[in-house]
Amino acid sequence: MSAGRCDAATRHRLVQALGEEWTRRGFSALKGSWIVVAGVVLLAAGCAPGVGSEEQQGPRIGQPLDIRSFRGAAACGLLPDEQLPELGVDSPAPRPALPGCGRKNPEGTRLITIAVSRGPAALGSQPLSRLSEDHARMRESFRYFDPTSAAGYPAVFQSSVKPRTPGQCAITVGVADDSSFEVEYVMSEVPPGSPDACAVVQRAAEMVIDNVKAGKV
Repeated sequence: MSAGRCDAATRHRLVQALGEEWTRRGFSALKGSWIVVAGVVLLAAGCAPGVGSEEQQGPRIGQPLDIRSFRGAAACGLLPDEQLPELGVDSPAPRPALPGCGRKNPEGTRLITIAVSRGPAALGSQPLSRLSEDHARMRESFRYFDPTSAAGYPAVFQSSVKPRTPGQCAITVGVADDSSFEVEYVMSEVPPGSPDACAVVQRAAEMVIDNVKAGKV
C-alpha cells in the first residue's frame, strides 16, 4: 500500500456505506451525518479512491468524447426514446435511477439505465481508469469484471452489486481518460429467444457513441 492511502477494504466499506446512505436518505438529509463527515475525512486523508495516485491504470483513450453535459438525469439524452425499441424497451416511460436516469417498458419488465461518470472521487458511475484501479486492488469486491469494447472504445462488463445473468448486465465504457458512461439493462422476465442482457448493453453503448460522434444528441 502506497503512502498516504488507507487500507483498500476499509475504503471500500466506507464508500459503499456513504453510497447506500445517499440513496436511502437523499443529500439534504445527509447534512451533518457521520457518514458525510467520514467521507470528507477520507478525501482529505487520501483514503478516497484515486486520491494521491500518480498513475492511472486502465486503457488510454485515443479519440476522447466529451459527454460531461450529460451527467445526472441528462444522461438519457445520450440515447433518445425513439431508439429504445431496438433494445427491447417499447413505449419507454421514465423511471428514477441515481446517479443517472432510467426508462422502462409499460409492463415494467425491462429497464435500461444510463449514467455518466462524475470524476475520480465522486459517487456514482466512475471513469474506466478508476474501475480498473479498484479491480486490480480489490478483485473480491466485484461480482464480475469482463473487459470488452464498444465501437472501438475500451469497456468492461462489471458490477460490484449484482451478478451477471442472461437477464441483467452492466457495461462501463471509457470515452476519455477521466470520463466514462455506464449502461445497465435488467429483464425481470426472460422469455425464450430473448437477447442476452450483456449483448443489449453493448449494443446500447455502441448507439450512444454513434450518437455523440454524429452530433445527434
